[in-house]
Amino acid sequence: MAKVLCCMPSSSMLTAPLASGCPLGFQYRLSPLAFGNSPRKDASICSVSMLAKQKGLRVGTVADNRAAKFNYEILDKIECGIILVGTEVKSCRAGKMNIEEGFARVDKNGALKLHNCHISRHMTTGTFFNHEEKRVRDLLAHKTEILKMAKAQDIKGNTLIPLRAYFNDRRLLKVEVGICRGKAKVDKREDMKKRDVGRDTKRELKAAGY
Repeated sequence: MAKVLCCMPSSSMLTAPLASGCPLGFQYRLSPLAFGNSPRKDASICSVSMLAKQKGLRVGTVADNRAAKFNYEILDKIECGIILVGTEVKSCRAGKMNIEEGFARVDKNGALKLHNCHISRHMTTGTFFNHEEKRVRDLLAHKTEILKMAKAQDIKGNTLIPLRAYFNDRRLLKVEVGICRGKAKVDKREDMKKRDVGRDTKRELKAAGY
């Protein structure tokens, strides 16, 4: 059933007499919470999307590890949840997250941890209630996926790298972890050549009007 809230009348709104138990001269209106909407969350998601567009990232993206795609060969990708405190979530919504130097490991207890990931402190929160910027954070994944990553990290040359952090359709922060293998210098040079050729081709097509 829709909730009804009472508020004081204003000159720009018509008042309604005794309705749904409201006193005489009070304005009544339907609360947006009755329909499950949260204007504050909607505004925060919009701000995340705007920040992503400004940085040239996909909509909803908070942080993108572009260096990993150049330095490593990505063998597999796994979507993980992450456990954060309140100030960390607020900083992530403001785009204050950096995963370029981060890495993930499965410890001896079978827990998946994210190391060296930087989340800036929240600007309007006091030091006592704020978080540590580079603390070790817990990642959430299915047991089979954690076992898969544990086996992969034991192979020589393999490592677990965070590729992207983003808010999904349910407004939950997710971290895309890649099972990666380091590239040789020759492979990096070939990738640079392909990137330069692709860039030149796009420039020529644009100049030709295509």
